[in-house]
Amino acid sequence: MSTVFGRTNEPWPATWLGLMAPHDGGEAARGRLAEAAVATGAPLDVTQGPSLWGPLLRGAENRTVAFGGRGIEAARDDSHAADLVSADLIGLLSSLGRPVLDLFFLRVRRAIEEYQLNGALMALESAREEGLVRHVGLSCEGPPLAALGLWQFHDAFVALALPRNPLRQEAFATLAPLAQQRRVGLVSFGALDWGVGLPFTVLEDGSERLVPDALEANRSDGCVLVGVRTPAEVEAALAQGRGDTDWSGLALRYRDPASWAHVAQNDPRVWVRQAARRAAGAAK
Repeated sequence: MSTVFGRTNEPWPATWLGLMAPHDGGEAARGRLAEAAVATGAPLDVTQGPSLWGPLLRGAENRTVAFGGRGIEAARDDSHAADLVSADLIGLLSSLGRPVLDLFFLRVRRAIEEYQLNGALMALESAREEGLVRHVGLSCEGPPLAALGLWQFHDAFVALALPRNPLRQEAFATLAPLAQQRRVGLVSFGALDWGVGLPFTVLEDGSERLVPDALEANRSDGCVLVGVRTPAEVEAALAQGRGDTDWSGLALRYRDPASWAHVAQNDPRVWVRQAARRAAGAAK
């Protein structure tokens, strides 16, 4: 399913895939993951190791997405901030072996100085005019009021990325209304990052499938970015839930120790079993 994504005025799929290095399997495993992700046609976030994915995405027509610019927090003036953002973009494109990035998100973790933001926006506008990046977005990765403080006076972004899951709703509640007012595309991340270090997995409680429900809740309000490490995770990321978007219901199931029993005992991956046991312990 695709809908027009914000002020890009283009149809973008509702599910985006964040490519992450597999825990095992090396280059062959990365190749299988890249092949499966490309076949979906989904936008691909290459922030985690662009040099790993660049050679594997040659010829792929998927849109490419990346997050960067966090270094502007230390910029001494606007020129320094512009140089830091430009360096990020050049490094990304060089690693990917691509002439243009479809969407670049400026990462904001805390309140920044006006000159730091002005320098970053100057560099991004220049990159857009030169054809190095097609669209520019804002990524809220800290207190939502910090992102709101700079965004409400600078309408330079066509997209907003923000964390959202049943335990992290503040950013969405604070920023989504302004995004709607400005016709800015919303993409949420962290739908499966609920604080216990559990990697992508289908949480089973009898016939319950928590992960597709959590993703479906995010897709109902925009797009969702899902980190994936294997072809099976790519398939699960595209799976549709039952349409149950009740966040309180998801949170209750998450906090139920019995919900983790199957994963903790039966998942073949050691790190998943360990994370599920931590989750069960935290839920008691």
